[in-house]
Formats: sequence, C-alpha cells, structure tokens
Amino acid sequence: MFIVARFFAGGGSWGFLAITPIYSSELAPPDLRGLMVGMNGVNIALGYAIASYMGLAFYYSHDPEIQWRAPLGIALIWPGIMLLVCIIAPESPRWLLMKGQTEKARDIVLKLHRTRGDPDQEFARGEFYQMSKQAQLDRTMEPGWVARNPKLRSAG
Repeated sequence: MFIVARFFAGGGSWGFLAITPIYSSELAPPDLRGLMVGMNGVNIALGYAIASYMGLAFYYSHDPEIQWRAPLGIALIWPGIMLLVCIIAPESPRWLLMKGQTEKARDIVLKLHRTRGDPDQEFARGEFYQMSKQAQLDRTMEPGWVARNPKLRSAG
C-alpha cells in the first residue's frame, strides 16, 4: 500500500515539476519572469532540505509510529495548500485560447498584466496579442513530437 501511495505521489510531483515553471512564466510580468521561474527550483531544493531535516528530527523519536507517520503527515500540509491555491489561481490564458475561450483569456491577461498609469493597458493588450497569435499558430501545427519527427513516424 505504501509503495502504491509513493507511486501516485511521485506522479503528482512530476506533474508539478513539469508544469509549474511554464505556468509561472506565463502569468508573471516580463521583468519578474526569471525570478518566478527560478523560485521553482529554489523551492524544490528547500522542500528537499525540509524533508531531510524532518526525517532527521523524527529519527530521534522513541515512538516508532511517530518516526514514520509524522514526516508523512507534515508532507500532507503542502498538497493541501496547493489544493486551496488551485481554487483561486486563474486558468492559463494560453490554454483558454487553445480552447476558443478568447474573452475569458483576455480578461485574465488584462487583470494580471495591468499597469498603473496606462489607462489603455497597451502592455497587457500587447501580451494578449502575442498569446493569441501564438495560439493561432499552435492550432495549425501537428500535436506532439512524434508527429513532427519523420524518423519516428516511419518506425511506427
């Protein structure tokens, strides 16, 4: 049972590691994109450090149940927080554009990239224009790397 749980936790971690930098770079303003994407790696290293220190801390417990249950219980705090954040986090504007929900995507981009002193929101409109043109181009392309690689297509 523990191995099965670790398998699902590992799959969730992989999904988080693969998607979070892309989502962060999409939502962050250009002058903060590098910082926000870089913070993903910093937070991963911090998480590993905290997990190691918690394992070390509970190693010295005299109760064998606490030695393994407490670190696992503490590890459940972060996924709980992420579930709560998912409720308030905006959907990806690029995903919305790919699904044809242009107005909703525009509203999110204008809200996230609002600039003080710019009543026409030229910057946000420019960001949305780039996203919408990229989404149009993406819709015309073959989905997936296998479809674009002639060697892999002929082998299958």
